[in-house]
Amino acid sequence: MTRRVKLITTILILFLVLLGGCTSTKQVKPLGGEQLYRELANTLVEAAYGMDTTTLMAKTVEELLPANALPMNRIAGIPLFEEQLSRFKDEVNTAFLSTAWEIAPLLEPIIQTIPWSDDLALVASLRSGAATLQRESRDELLSVITPILSDALKPAASRWTALIDWYHLYRESVKLLNIEVLPVLDEDIKEHLALVYLERYCAALGDEEHRLRSQKTEVR
Repeated sequence: MTRRVKLITTILILFLVLLGGCTSTKQVKPLGGEQLYRELANTLVEAAYGMDTTTLMAKTVEELLPANALPMNRIAGIPLFEEQLSRFKDEVNTAFLSTAWEIAPLLEPIIQTIPWSDDLALVASLRSGAATLQRESRDELLSVITPILSDALKPAASRWTALIDWYHLYRESVKLLNIEVLPVLDEDIKEHLALVYLERYCAALGDEEHRLRSQKTEVR
């Protein structure tokens, strides 16, 4: 009787050990199809509200200038020009931050209607949701971003107009002296800054998506 009890006990112990091993190695099955798309959309909405908005801010004015306007940052012949460029950068950064706070609820309908596809690609990158949003819904994003950002950029746009006036005077001076031929710059900077903002916003959204998805096994 005692041997029988010991045998049964041993069998039960082995069974429990094997069962525990199977349980510990079992992984959550990744989502796919509509479940995956719904989870990605919810993650993006959460990311829009929780992103680190300080990453939207430019550290240098060069990050904000059109390519043909980069010579502006090398001008030393206009008093206080560099200081005015720095103030322009600060005003743009302020506009970028305030816009991020305003657009989060307006992006939800766009995010919920993203035309998702290619499940394998979506789970291959933890930033795939933001990348898909930027690629598939670029025009919709700009339609939301542009009016809000344009209003927030009014102080920066006014300063830019003054900077352009000084720049063109300097440009004509160095042209007459045969020192240098500088490019003619567009007085309207808002359209360019909207595109800069879109790139930076989607990058910040992708960073937050990565952080959130790395905590969610089913959407890795």
